[in-house]
Amino acid sequence: LLKQVRARDVAAAAPDPHQRWVYLATTTTDVADERDRIKRELLERGHMVLPEAALPMLSRDVETMVRDCLDKCTIAIHLLGRRYGVTPEDSHESLPALQLRLSAEPAGRPDLHRLIWMPGGADSDDERQRAFVRRVQEDPALHRRTEILEGNLSLLKNDLIRRLAPPED
Repeated sequence: LLKQVRARDVAAAAPDPHQRWVYLATTTTDVADERDRIKRELLERGHMVLPEAALPMLSRDVETMVRDCLDKCTIAIHLLGRRYGVTPEDSHESLPALQLRLSAEPAGRPDLHRLIWMPGGADSDDERQRAFVRRVQEDPALHRRTEILEGNLSLLKNDLIRRLAPPED
């Protein structure tokens, strides 16, 4: 009976008008802890975070899943570490690179805001990652509607809080 009452209360609760759908791109293991912290903070603030499941290992399936997730979101967050990341079986791009490219597609929604965070300091030991980061910084198609933040992760968190805060009355 208690479970039924709680389920009814939850179902009857009005949806939060300030709730946002956020695409928090999967990332490499060197920044996974930071991603997990951001995800927890977003969930604690009542936002929905996608993707909810691990990405598939074929690029066409990744593309379908990422596009479906991005269609629901108003903001996409990409944490780029010093590693290049896992590459789907039928792709030359890593999962982080694929997700970033998909969120930048011109056919995507023009209202999708993007935040890209990179650690400051030493370059990656991986030439593929160095080339990818250079492309992100230099290719206008990859940084359209994007704010690129480098250095302390608190810069990203502060920007997110500002962007996702409910409007003041």
